[in-house]
Amino acid sequence: MQVGVAGVNRTDQVDGEFPAPGTVLWQIRLDFAAAPDQILTPCDIELQDASGRRYSVEGAKVDARGRPNPPWVHRGCTPADAPGPTLDLDGGILPSPTPRPQSWQVVTSVALPPDVQPTLVRVMWDRPAYLTLAIPQ
Repeated sequence: MQVGVAGVNRTDQVDGEFPAPGTVLWQIRLDFAAAPDQILTPCDIELQDASGRRYSVEGAKVDARGRPNPPWVHRGCTPADAPGPTLDLDGGILPSPTPRPQSWQVVTSVALPPDVQPTLVRVMWDRPAYLTLAIPQ
């Protein structure tokens, strides 16, 4: 498996998500490469600042009308339509309905307080283990 930061930048909106009042939206673009049969769900993406504070992709985002976005919006590390295999509740492997490509890009966003400058991207599959990636300057 390989993960790289394609970019992290301030933006006005990402896929119909806007920053809630009092926040700034940051777009995260990550490049992934993995075998199509590798289990990569569930996965969490966060931004971290120089003080170690972490900010999740969940929360502080609204739609075009200012309503909070629902929590079931896909925010993982895999393509929404081809996530690859997953584990069922008994630990068995459930195949993906559509094969995942060997490489793909994920675009997501995090709403941060206006004075926060992110320095790292954190990608987590099995807590407490995580991958940290420096944000290119």
